[in-house]
Amino acid sequence: FFDLGGVGYIVDLPGYGYAKASKREIARWNATTEQYLQGRPNLKRVYVLIDCRHGLKDNDRELMDSLDVAAVSYQLILTKSDKIKAGALEKVKKAVEEEAMKHPAAFPRVLPTSAEKPLGPLGGMEALRDAVARVLLGMSDDFGDMFA
Repeated sequence: FFDLGGVGYIVDLPGYGYAKASKREIARWNATTEQYLQGRPNLKRVYVLIDCRHGLKDNDRELMDSLDVAAVSYQLILTKSDKIKAGALEKVKKAVEEEAMKHPAAFPRVLPTSAEKPLGPLGGMEALRDAVARVLLGMSDDFGDMFA
């Protein structure tokens, strides 16, 4: 748990995606995660990290389905966006956005990010920080065409 100065918390959930652990341990983590996510009215939004080099995987889709069933708002974040060419990134982003539109609890704006390089005003860590701040402070997420 990471305390954001009394405004909220960021919780990093173990076992999702790549983890050096046994299948049994990962299954236990997944069960704990599912239990954590269900029945939490104070949960503002879940940020699902997707490696843009691979796009959506089966475990991502399973998590999205679980979040839809639990009616937990979530947003898809593309990580490592500096590792692929701009055209390939746009293609992955579009495919992920199209998938997000099929899920009722998914926030439609997909954010590309990179921990290593700035991505400009339409993505990157600053855009993610801004998105988190807007959710925590109850501000509008409507950026019009800024992120189209």
